[in-house]
Amino acid sequence: MIVTLACALIIQNLLLAIWGPNFFSYTMSSGRSVDVLSMTFTVAQLAIIGISLAAMFAIHLLLSFSKLGKAMRATASNAALARSCGIRTDRIIDLTWLISGALCGLSGVVLVMNTTSLTAGTGAGFLLVIAAAAIHRRLPGGATGRRPDHAAGGTRTGLCGSAMQSGGRDGPGKGAGRGDDGRVADPARGGGCVSGGLEVGMTEPPILEVAGLAAGYGAAPIVSDVSPQVGRGEIVSILGPNGAGKSTLLKALVGVIRALQGPVRLDGQTVTNLSADTLARLGLGYVPQVNDIFDALSVAENLEMGGYLLGKREFAARRAEVLAMLLGLQPILGRNAGKLSGGERKLLAVGRVLMPRPKILILDEPTANLSPQLAAILLRDQVRQLAADGTAVLLVEQKAMAALEISDRAYILVAGRTRIEGPAAELLARRDIGELFLGRSAV
Repeated sequence: MIVTLACALIIQNLLLAIWGPNFFSYTMSSGRSVDVLSMTFTVAQLAIIGISLAAMFAIHLLLSFSKLGKAMRATASNAALARSCGIRTDRIIDLTWLISGALCGLSGVVLVMNTTSLTAGTGAGFLLVIAAAAIHRRLPGGATGRRPDHAAGGTRTGLCGSAMQSGGRDGPGKGAGRGDDGRVADPARGGGCVSGGLEVGMTEPPILEVAGLAAGYGAAPIVSDVSPQVGRGEIVSILGPNGAGKSTLLKALVGVIRALQGPVRLDGQTVTNLSADTLARLGLGYVPQVNDIFDALSVAENLEMGGYLLGKREFAARRAEVLAMLLGLQPILGRNAGKLSGGERKLLAVGRVLMPRPKILILDEPTANLSPQLAAILLRDQVRQLAADGTAVLLVEQKAMAALEISDRAYILVAGRTRIEGPAAELLARRDIGELFLGRSAV
């Protein structure tokens, strides 16, 4: 706002210097008066009241009942989550600025209607603020709500082209710590190998395929040479101690941060570093560890934003399916999402992400802050049912043993690299997993 006002003053002074103070000056007639309820109003004042009430009512209808207005509120509540629902937040922000500018212009008109003399110090300021705001909106680093390129992802593939040709630094099918057959070396067994997960349980091409991914928040990667794959109807867990890079890996997959190396393919299509809203349109659903619902919206509106990409009829049918699948949502549809309990919030987050029927569902520690009973229900009942219905599930979970019990395969990350991968049943049978890699809380 300070920058906008400064720009307005600069523009105003330039115009005054070029055309002089009389450029903005003209005189208006006062108009006749009207008595209403023992009060005297001019016609202009009555028009001001009518215009103001109409504008307020129109804005209320827009924000409360229209799909566009709810998308604006969702973007204001949690822009990152809105992008993961397929909402193009940049366009929403542009439209919000346009509406704000129109309201400022309307304010200028109202001011003129109640002023007998308009000078450079009155009405001109409104027009200049609108112009300055539009200029500032397009300046680099302006109040756009956009992220810098290194975080936004965009549609550029970065280094993935060379990675696709070379298969990573160590050649196709091999990376740091891999044997000649593509399996991962197990340091706990003197260099032996744990069976890799590329073919186990897969009879068709994977929904999600990653090869030699490297990602981080700067030039130095936090995760390196990680290559998870998830097939249709399969549950795959990413496990490891705190700080292993599990959440960083997921953020690179869903477009929150940029991948530094390695292609990511979704249902056979290369999607490396595509934006989160584009990935949502391609069938990727994401539930972050925190901030996984729109607190400012109701439960019903959260489901509507989850189904933002659906048509009206398709949305109604899908909402009925989700409510039948997650029975706890129906009684709380009218409640404000910000007032839900931890279990209700997680239930709503799952319902929201299921609305567009994603091909793959990526869950970042879904049992965080849940009681053991609710965590067991979420993993054993709901996540298993999603996989049974054909949805691919990629799960990061701190409760490692519980995750392994429902998973088909698992990858264990240590210090940003895959230390062990293989069938979940085999990893679950190993008594040294908790001690070597997962910590005491995993047991």
